[in-house]
Amino acid sequence: MTDITIPPEALRAMMAKLPPFFSESMARAACLAMLNAWPGMEYDPGALVTDAYRDPGKIILPLPQEPRT
Repeated sequence: MTDITIPPEALRAMMAKLPPFFSESMARAACLAMLNAWPGMEYDPGALVTDAYRDPGKIILPLPQEPRT
């Protein structure tokens, strides 16, 4: 897996739900650890579309499927 950029809005939303002793770097580390541990997580790094634009890529988090009966 390569670098994952966590949007600042997501970190702020996460910080609002965490205890006050959590720092932004602790929240970022917790978020990255959660993403890395997600079963079946894949990272599509995107592609260079033009010299001025790069697709930021995607994180694919598959949802668990309930067994069919």
